[in-house]
Amino acid sequence: MNYYFKEYLSLQIIPRLRKFGEKHARMSESGFRVEMIEKFGEMAVTIIGGHESIKCNQEAVKAWRLLIASITDEMRYGYERENRRLMMEMNRKISPLLTIDNKDD
Repeated sequence: MNYYFKEYLSLQIIPRLRKFGEKHARMSESGFRVEMIEKFGEMAVTIIGGHESIKCNQEAVKAWRLLIASITDEMRYGYERENRRLMMEMNRKISPLLTIDNKDD
């Protein structure tokens, strides 16, 4: 793989994919779940892999599957990281309230 492409991938594309995942984690209150990212990947593989110009070329099918898996992996990473951050933030807000409630007992 070309050095400049690797640099572009690691500095531009991967952070953007992770940012998409983070944004989707913030939608969990609206019912968005991480499994939906996986479902997106499965649907993309089915649709792209079923295209006539692709499905007759096994190397192209493998390349598309790898690309889509990479996209969903990075989005999932961002989603899970942001979800953990949001949970810790919520715990920090709730923790003092629990301490106050326990002092009354």
